Amino acid sequence: MGLLLLAIATANPFAPQHKVVPLDFSGIDTFEFHGFMPHIEISSRRTALASYDDELNVTLDVRRSGTRLIVTEHPGGYAGTQIIMPASVRAIDVEGANMVADERLQSLQVSSSEPLTWDGSIGRLDLRDSSHRSARTGDHCACDGTAFTVAGGQIGELVVRSPHGSLSLNQPDRIDAVHAWLGDKGGVALQNARRFDNIHVLSSEAELPDAASPQSPAGP
Repeated sequence: MGLLLLAIATANPFAPQHKVVPLDFSGIDTFEFHGFMPHIEISSRRTALASYDDELNVTLDVRRSGTRLIVTEHPGGYAGTQIIMPASVRAIDVEGANMVADERLQSLQVSSSEPLTWDGSIGRLDLRDSSHRSARTGDHCACDGTAFTVAGGQIGELVVRSPHGSLSLNQPDRIDAVHAWLGDKGGVALQNARRFDNIHVLSSEAELPDAASPQSPAGP
């Protein structure tokens, strides 16, 4: 009894509350997240949801716009937002994220304006730098380039487009073909590479393979 009373007396009444918000992805092919570096897990075996530690007793803003599901954080109110979504999503638009796929996907397009890390197997992964949309001076981008990191996974084709970004490949030998346009100042960093014939750094965006939005679900 003494230990129980001590635990109650020393509990922090101001500790963040852990909240879970169910997400409905029925009829959704595009996911959009506004907030700081969520952890996104793509899984058909788990229930779709958003979970986070709430410090200001506010909730995530979740709304639908056609086939797009949009989740927005309230500034300064959360820590460590985690998203679980199904493999039926075909496109993701974020301001940076850590992404993991726990099953092999067919194809996915991911647009990010901040650093993004991907780990998972997929037939075709299309990474796009969207940082130029929000920070421009005249006709020139006034923002830093986006850093893309592919940490692991068996990937058939990786397409990366960024006018001023960088690409890091931790397991490049597990990728059949890489097509990257990174502008004049961009570059590719390779770890544990034993082959280089699969890496194609292109001088112009026009040289990229046709990267139109995927037309089929990114399921297994």
